[in-house]
Order: sequence, then C-alpha cells, then structure tokens
Amino acid sequence: MTTNSPTEVTQTSGEMPLRWTRGGEASLLAMDEKTVTFLSTVPHPPGARVEGIIVAGEVPLRFKSHGSRRREDGLFVILGRPVDQTREHREALRATLPTG
Repeated sequence: MTTNSPTEVTQTSGEMPLRWTRGGEASLLAMDEKTVTFLSTVPHPPGARVEGIIVAGEVPLRFKSHGSRRREDGLFVILGRPVDQTREHREALRATLPTG
C-alpha cells in the first residue's frame, strides 16, 4: 500500500459512508489486504477492536486499530488491520473509496 503518512492525508469529511457502533462516522482513505486507513470523526486507540457498518447495505466492518492521529481540522486518521472480513465485506468496503 502506498499512502501518505497520516498527517499528509488531505481528504475532508464530506459524506462519510461508515458508522462506528460506539458513535462517530468515517470514510475509507486507503486499503490493501493487510491494512486500512480511515478518516474518522472519533479516535480509536492502538489495540482497540473497532466495529461499525458500511451504511449502504448495512455491511459489517471490523478492524483492530494501530492508532489515530488528529488533524488540524479536528478529524482523525486511523490506521488498522481488518479482522474477520469476508471477500464480500472487503469488496463492499473497497467500493466506498473515493474516486478521482
């Protein structure tokens, strides 16, 4: 995966297609087979097991957080590892990636 460091990601909040179970929302910035990067309205500490849904289709989402970095705009870039995701879940998540 070739992504910018968390402080270099420039996407803004706009429409966030993911909802965390414990509150907050997010959008996917990047993903590969072993890592995911989200832009989130709430942080998740390293080691946290995070659950949520992809709003379109109510597809479950689970990952283990590697940590969060707060941006100047108050949003958080979260790095993590997918947990228990089927191929269909990964494809649904990948479909939320911004295009362009």
